[in-house]
Amino acid sequence: MHASKLSNGKEILIRLNENTELAGKVVNISPSVESNTIQFKARLDEKNHPLLRPNLKVDLFVVTSFKENAVLIKNGPFYRGGNKQEVFVVQNDKLIKREVAFGVSNFNQVEVINGLRKGEEVVISDMSDFERFEELTIKDR
Repeated sequence: MHASKLSNGKEILIRLNENTELAGKVVNISPSVESNTIQFKARLDEKNHPLLRPNLKVDLFVVTSFKENAVLIKNGPFYRGGNKQEVFVVQNDKLIKREVAFGVSNFNQVEVINGLRKGEEVVISDMSDFERFEELTIKDR
């Protein structure tokens, strides 16, 4: 399904732990597909990082798209994967429901296309129990 997005030279990110990511590039893609899996080799920009060791299991992400100056918010239970969705935005001591258009996403972040300004606070928890409300009051903030 994603084979067309993979090519030599694509950037990759490897997450070693919560605080350490290493960059690199795809350098060789196997022409065969086995069990619906594509195998490829990657070269790290920093191949001698002190946290690297043989047989280390890591999360590897292939960067398939990138946008400069995109407005991003942390991904969380609130995000359902759609293009448009209502979210709650913090305004003083209230949560105001607002429709927001989303773009691309990954495990960590969601791109905001329209409906939010940089710096606004958004509730990223699951607020499905409060969908029928347009406005909520925040207590003990």
